Amino acid sequence: MCKKILGVLLAGIMLCTACLAADFSDMPEESYWSYEALSSAVADGLLNGSDGKIYPRNNLTRAEMATILVRAYKLADKADISEYTDVAPDAWYYEYMQKACAKGLFKGDDSKKLNPVNNITRQEVFVVLSRALNLTGGKAEVLDAFSDKDLIASWALDATAAMIESGYIKGSGDKLNPVNNITREEFAQIMLNLKKAGLFEEKKEETKTEDKTEEKKEEASTGGSTGGTTGGGGSSKPSKPSKPSTDDDDKPVINPIPGIDENVDMSDD
Repeated sequence: MCKKILGVLLAGIMLCTACLAADFSDMPEESYWSYEALSSAVADGLLNGSDGKIYPRNNLTRAEMATILVRAYKLADKADISEYTDVAPDAWYYEYMQKACAKGLFKGDDSKKLNPVNNITRQEVFVVLSRALNLTGGKAEVLDAFSDKDLIASWALDATAAMIESGYIKGSGDKLNPVNNITREEFAQIMLNLKKAGLFEEKKEETKTEDKTEEKKEEASTGGSTGGTTGGGGSSKPSKPSKPSTDDDDKPVINPIPGIDENVDMSDD
């Protein structure tokens, strides 16, 4: 009897997720590599989309990443970010940036800018995620395996090394592609990996729906090169993530990321 009830509940959850995914005209087919990740992100309230679209192949911006992490980790504390000249109080992402900054996930550059509408690069993603997972002290020599290590900014060296040493990124062959942008579907895949590892809790109850125009405004903006986030070097063994629920041998690998890294079928069907 219990098995039957469990089966019905699981079927209901799957049907609900499928219905949510069907709300977007540009949601990929179920056979496409990013379908599961996007569907999960929608079901968990991490991605809202706008005008009936989820924009899976648009580049992710710094504000969008901040928004996703705030929602995933249910951050509530707000920082005073009035010192930053490029974040208007009436911007849709203002409170998200406040919460992300309060947690220390995002930091401004030397010109007092947070660059919220700029596309976020892979090395910036590595830095922000290392902060979210409390990973520090990566050994610089682990970067020697990558032919493009010289492209990594000084502020991203420690975080990138820590992420590699902890098994969360692998790169594509002998490259990390640190200055490449990352798309919304690619970051959705990262969040699904973290979710499966128990590094954030899935949505368990209905939360207030954000204004659907917020991401539309963000996606309409055109960001330039990303602003700097600060980092630092280190040689000690990186610390473990703050909320792991898997053994070291079971860690999800953030890369290869479909669409960026190797051995992935990128066909539309």
